[in-house]
Amino acid sequence: MPVWSIEFLNGLNKSDLISLVALVVAVYAAHRTYKFAKKQDELAGHLIEKEKQSADSALKADLGARIIKIGKNYRVKVFNKGDAAARNVRVECPTDGELLSESEIDSVFPLEVMEPSDGVDLVAFIHMRSRKKHELTLIWDDDSGTDRSKTVYLTR
Repeated sequence: MPVWSIEFLNGLNKSDLISLVALVVAVYAAHRTYKFAKKQDELAGHLIEKEKQSADSALKADLGARIIKIGKNYRVKVFNKGDAAARNVRVECPTDGELLSESEIDSVFPLEVMEPSDGVDLVAFIHMRSRKKHELTLIWDDDSGTDRSKTVYLTR
């Protein structure tokens, strides 16, 4: 230990030592408070971002489709798994009647409103020589925009 530090410590009385220890504790506490406040601000920023995403998803419908088998028959189920209602729902099947007939699609679509968790079943034409994968394009409007679309690939 350097000579000056020993002389400094020898020149301190009890009240000076107590004040020095209190100063060290206060500096440490201020440092910890600063780090805590910084972490709290970071977490608040994440929470605000999460709330914005939640508010955005409340405006969006999310349509999907799936092939289901009921007994010996197949159906294509078009459903809304989003948090908002889908309006003006349309379906495009580029395989020209191989999976769904035009009359089946035209009898149901365009669908005026599809609420969250709602679905529509369409008769599917699947036989031994059918392709295993079919493309289906879903188009809809919701509170987040118009003509939103999603292409799904149905497999059996």
